[in-house]
Amino acid sequence: MSAENDDKNDPQSSDGRPVNGNVAAQTLPNENDKTLSWYAAREPLVIVVLSLTAIAFFFLVNSLSGLYQRTLSSRARSWSTLGEQDLSTGRIAEAMKDFQVALTYSRDNFNYELRLSQTLVTLKRTEEARVYLINLWQRQPENGSVNLELARIYASKNDVTQALRYYHNAIYAVWSGNAEMQQLSARLELVRFLLDSKSFNQAEAELVAVGRNVPEDASLQMEIGDLFMRVPDYDRALVLYRQALKLDRHNPDAMARIGRAAFELGEYHIAERYLQLTLAARHDDAQSAQLLATSRAVQKLDPYTSWSSIERDRTVLSDFDIAGNRLNSCIAASNSGQASNPALQSLNTQWMDMKKRLNKNSLRVHPDWSDSAMDLVFNIERETSSFCGSPAGDDLLLLMIAKKHGGS
Repeated sequence: MSAENDDKNDPQSSDGRPVNGNVAAQTLPNENDKTLSWYAAREPLVIVVLSLTAIAFFFLVNSLSGLYQRTLSSRARSWSTLGEQDLSTGRIAEAMKDFQVALTYSRDNFNYELRLSQTLVTLKRTEEARVYLINLWQRQPENGSVNLELARIYASKNDVTQALRYYHNAIYAVWSGNAEMQQLSARLELVRFLLDSKSFNQAEAELVAVGRNVPEDASLQMEIGDLFMRVPDYDRALVLYRQALKLDRHNPDAMARIGRAAFELGEYHIAERYLQLTLAARHDDAQSAQLLATSRAVQKLDPYTSWSSIERDRTVLSDFDIAGNRLNSCIAASNSGQASNPALQSLNTQWMDMKKRLNKNSLRVHPDWSDSAMDLVFNIERETSSFCGSPAGDDLLLLMIAKKHGGS
C-alpha cells in the first residue's frame, strides 16, 4: 500500500522519466562529458603552452647559471692578472695569494694551478709546489712546463734519477709556442745540472745530441760552446765558437772564446791571433790580455815553434837550465834533513850527465840531442810538480809545453 503511494507521489514526465533528484543525477555526467570534450579539443594547445613555459624556465635557469659562471671566471681572471703583475714587479708572496684567490673562483683551473706552483717554487716552498705539480702531471703527463718544474724541484734536492726523468720528459714533451726552442732550453738546463753534479760523461752525451743540430744563432752557439768548455771538450767548443764568429764576424766575445779554447788545446799561435783581435776591439779585457801574454811566453820557451835551428838550439839550452834550477830547488826542499828522493836523484844524475855535453856546437852536430834534452826537461817538470807542488813562472810554462808535446 505504501509502495504504491510512493510511486504515485514520485513526479514523472510525460514519457514516464522521473524528474526532481533523479534528473540532477543524470545531468552531471553530461556536464563532465562537456568539460572533457573541451580539454580534449584544446589538449595540443595546453601541451604547447606548458612546453613553452618549461623551455622558458630552462633558458632562464641556464642563463642565470651562465651569468654566475661568467662572473666567477671574470673574477678569477682579474686575480690571475693581478698575480702576473705582482710577479713582474717582484712581489712574489703577493702573487702567490693572488693565484690562490683565483683558484677559489675557478677550481681545478690548470693554468692557475701551474702559475701558483711556479710561484711556490720561487718562494722555495718546493714541497707544496710538488704536490700541485704531481696533480697537474697526472692530468697532463705530456705537459712540458709541468715536467720542467718537477725536474727543477728534484734537481734542487740533488735527486739525479728523478731530475733526469722529468728533464727528459720536458725535452720530448708538448710545448705551446716555439716547441723546438723550449725543448733545446730544457736540454741545456739538464746539461748545466749534470755539470754541477759532476756527471761530466752524461753532460757531454746530452751536449753531443744538441751539437748535431744547433740553430744558426751566434749567442746560442757560444752558450753551447761554453758548456763544452766545462766538460771539458775544447775541440767541440772551438768548432762552435768559430761557427758563431762566421755568423757575426766582428763579435769580440766569439774572438775571445776562440782564443781561450785554442789556448786550452795548446794551440798558442791560434790563441795569440784571436786574443789580439779581441783586445783590438775591447781594450779592457783583462782575461784576454793575460792569456795573450801567456801564449806569447809559452811560444818563446817552446823550441818546436822556432823557425831556425839556431833559435831552436838556444831555446833548448835555456829550457834545460830552467829545468835544472827547478830540480835543484825541489831536491833541496824535499830533503830537509830526510833521505833523498830516489826519483829526483835519478833525474839529477841524468841532468848532470847531459849538462856536460850539451852546448850549441854539440846540438849543431847532433840535432837529435834536442829531443833528448827536451824529454828530460819535460820529465823534470812533471816529477817536480808531483813532489814539490805546482810550479810558477817559466816552470809552469814548461809544464804546459810538456802537456802539449807529451814525451816528444
